Amino acid sequence: AFRIEKGLHVNTRTTKHPTNEFRNAAMMMTTALCTRGVQPKPRTAHSFSSTSCTPPAFNRRACSLKAKAINSRSRITCNAAPQGDAAATEKPIPTEVLTGDDLESWTATTAMVQEATGITAEEAEEVVTRAFGWGSQLYWRKSKVQEVPQTEQVEESIAYLKSMLPKQDQLVKVIKGFPECVAIGVEAGPPGLKYAFEYIDKEWDMQPPVSNMVIAKKPKLLGNSVDCRGTCQGMCHQCWATS
Repeated sequence: AFRIEKGLHVNTRTTKHPTNEFRNAAMMMTTALCTRGVQPKPRTAHSFSSTSCTPPAFNRRACSLKAKAINSRSRITCNAAPQGDAAATEKPIPTEVLTGDDLESWTATTAMVQEATGITAEEAEEVVTRAFGWGSQLYWRKSKVQEVPQTEQVEESIAYLKSMLPKQDQLVKVIKGFPECVAIGVEAGPPGLKYAFEYIDKEWDMQPPVSNMVIAKKPKLLGNSVDCRGTCQGMCHQCWATS
């Protein structure tokens, strides 16, 4: 295809990339315009021919540099440690930190949990670790952090759980599913084991064996302490309304 502009025939057919023929034609057009007293407009980064599919070389370089900058920014990582259970700090091992009477209390509590449930020593260790704030803080929310268990309190809590959950399999499910129950205590609360059982009895109108089945399925019910009744108190992890 040919285009006639001010008496000059220019071949505008191009390939995918600019050719010498196209550049020579452009130079001839510029020369012709200058001889006729017409000053051609200066070429800019955006004035290349629409028939060319490839922008000038310096534009490609600019795009390449911009892409490299974006890629380098995407590889930047945050050095700040995450909060809560995802924190990058290594948690201490109780048996390696505690000494003297504290270590004896820890060992006695672990043995007590193992004897009551029949679980392994490793599982009993995990139960006590989480129950007294040495592990996950999803329930305690820093209200109980790395505490030394009181054997009398743990013994009382386990005895109460055994009296309320006579079936061994239900007792094991509750203690393994919600280890914090052995550290909450029997007091009327809230939170408290007695308070939780009474709440389910009165507010939910559930008595054994139905209530025991519900608690075995959702052991964290024993840790509830508030009932917002539609007015959130910011304690959803201990609220009856979200249970």
